[in-house]
Amino acid sequence: NVTAGVVELLSTLLNILPGVGLGDLITILLKNDVPLGQLLPNGYYKPLIQNSSVSLSEGSIGTTGTGKETVNYNGGFVGSQTGTDINNCSVTGLNQVVADIGAGGFAGIEKDAQVKGLLSDLGAEIKTFDIRSTQRNCHVDASDLSVTATDSYAGGFNGVMANSSSIESNVSGVKLVKANQYAGGFAGRATLGYGMAVGSNDEQNDTLLQSVSKLLEQLLASGNEEELGVLLSLSGAQPSEIKGSSVSGTNFSVQAAADYAGGLIGQGDGVQITSSGTEKNTIQGVSFVKANNYAGGISGAVTVADAVGVLNDTLGIGSYLSFTVSNVDLGGNDLQIEASNKYASGGAGLMLGGTAEQIKIEGIQSVTAGNYAAGFAGRAGTGSLAKEGGLDLLGLVDGVATKVSNVSVSGTENGAVIKASGQVEITEGESILAGGFISEAEGVQIADSHVTNLKAVYAEAAKDNKEGYAGGFVGRSHTGGLAGLAQEDKDGALKLPGIVNVSGLPQYTNTTVTFCSANEEPQVKADYAGGFFGEMQSGKVDNSTRTEAYAVYGLEKVKGESHAGGFAGKVDAGATASSNGLNLLGGILNL
Repeated sequence: NVTAGVVELLSTLLNILPGVGLGDLITILLKNDVPLGQLLPNGYYKPLIQNSSVSLSEGSIGTTGTGKETVNYNGGFVGSQTGTDINNCSVTGLNQVVADIGAGGFAGIEKDAQVKGLLSDLGAEIKTFDIRSTQRNCHVDASDLSVTATDSYAGGFNGVMANSSSIESNVSGVKLVKANQYAGGFAGRATLGYGMAVGSNDEQNDTLLQSVSKLLEQLLASGNEEELGVLLSLSGAQPSEIKGSSVSGTNFSVQAAADYAGGLIGQGDGVQITSSGTEKNTIQGVSFVKANNYAGGISGAVTVADAVGVLNDTLGIGSYLSFTVSNVDLGGNDLQIEASNKYASGGAGLMLGGTAEQIKIEGIQSVTAGNYAAGFAGRAGTGSLAKEGGLDLLGLVDGVATKVSNVSVSGTENGAVIKASGQVEITEGESILAGGFISEAEGVQIADSHVTNLKAVYAEAAKDNKEGYAGGFVGRSHTGGLAGLAQEDKDGALKLPGIVNVSGLPQYTNTTVTFCSANEEPQVKADYAGGFFGEMQSGKVDNSTRTEAYAVYGLEKVKGESHAGGFAGKVDAGATASSNGLNLLGGILNL
């Protein structure tokens, strides 16, 4: 009856106000004290743009603001794409896009529409409708394209993506992508819905997101999974997708003065980077990626998204959205990756909670950082790493485990040099780490992955008397968090007593590192230095399926100030618990 009454009211008002659109009508209703609880979203009419093009002659799009004003969201095709499908569209002749926030070769921002209204009673029918934006088979053909955001979100194709998709779309001719934070060859950031992750608090007023948490406790109860999924969808709690898309240029660079720079995306929350049919995601011609924190050949950081926690941070463990990075080929031109402070790698500076598979990275010349430098992931795993992704939880549930398979990382012909300088402020519990594949791996499971043409891996503990760990494959491998307290049940699964299932111990199956000569200099150097591991705490390495069951090839010289080994500087049993894990539990174990 409530729904019928609202529909009748809307129909009547539309008839007497023929010049007023649905969005304006909702605003009128809200401003005239029609209670939000009586306004039920009943549908969304999505705009469609297709088979259209923009041709520019030495084209420059956008300006930056002066004084207190800012210029937001400029793009070669559209400034702001909201809840819209754009198919088979193109931009040519573009050479520059600038904005304060949100600059992109195709779109300044690609985002979902925000649903206005409230579903406050489970007795009301909860409907779903498509509020996402999609780009399919769209192209930017440029020459020496420069994209700049003086504040946030610069991308060769999209400045920022919020609950949206780019499918078989590409940008070519990129020269420079630059922002203060969030810069990416394809997109500066790929995240959840606009109201959740990008928009201001003022923009969330009178929307479904602004008051949706009142329903969460009911919907989280058993038996309401379908309704919860619909509600999260309408609120924008869905990740962005990049499928079979590409970015290319000649020796192009991506730079963030502060944080998050990547050859494909600057940063992603639960992002889904996958193939589209046989079309892979490709990055070709990148030569330089730099940020203060989080720099990567593919992404500065990819992390799990906590869908429920974003809406209501008091509810505890909820619905996690794990990232996926798969079917990605990166061809670097003497690629140099640098994080002035922490987290640099050929893949992602930080990798927390998801799956990475079918990835090929070639042409790395160097990876340097104050700490956490590696060929594939600067830091990866679960446990105490959860706080790095913004989750104040234990972080050992299946939703935040990290699994890697079928990944290859290769240096240039002269070999890749990976170095953690130690010239950073080190917090309690941190050490200096560098690895040919991952610098620090917590509970990560890796299969069928290899590093080749590795010249040198150094971790230099230069400050605060912290120890350095360097390994040809992993600098330091351990369980992390409280996995050491896990008990194996009758089915073989690991569980924390009375709490949750945890990820297994670290596993390395069919994994190798192949060095090239360092001309009589050490190929691995640190306090704890090893051809494969700097230090290994617990876990399993199994290369029995290989014809030659070796893990390290071409090793000539290892230098360890404290421990050195051809395979590992130190191998030890895993600790029973880490202080970080206990702190995150907040006393739940009563220890």
